This record gives sequence, structure tokens and C-alpha cells, in this order.
Amino acid sequence: MTNNNAKQEDELTPEIEKRLKPIVIANIRTIPDDIFISLGNQEYSPKDLEKHVEESDETGIEFMKMHWQYLRDAAAGTLYGHE
Repeated sequence: MTNNNAKQEDELTPEIEKRLKPIVIANIRTIPDDIFISLGNQEYSPKDLEKHVEESDETGIEFMKMHWQYLRDAAAGTLYGHE
């Protein structure tokens, strides 16, 4: 895979974002309220993170990109070393 292809895979197209957003929100809702998620140097409560994802702001998009990468890695078996 070339770097160009890797960059394209990391992009969230509007269609992917539309399908991914409810999955990410559902997963966020499973996080206990006393757990905080760190993104960069910021910490977010699950409710704050859900709001960012719903609004598709910069933080929400970054979290969805991480989730998208996780789902792709899980499907490819790379999380378990079965590439």
C-alpha cells in the first residue's frame, strides 16, 4: 500500500461518517460516566465526547477516525496478529 492509499483510507467520507456516527455514539454510551477519554492533551467525559461526535466537530471527527481505524484493524485481524 502506498502512502497515498493509506491517507485515502484514513479519510472519513460523508457516507462513512453517516454510517459510523451511530455506531460510535452507541459505543460511547457503554462507557461508565466516571471514565474519561484522553484525546491529545484533553480529557472528555462520555457525555462530552458524545456531543462532539453528534456535532461532527474537530474532536468528534478525530474520535470517529480512531474508531474507524479500530474497526478496520479488527476486521483485518491486525488487532490479534492474524494479518
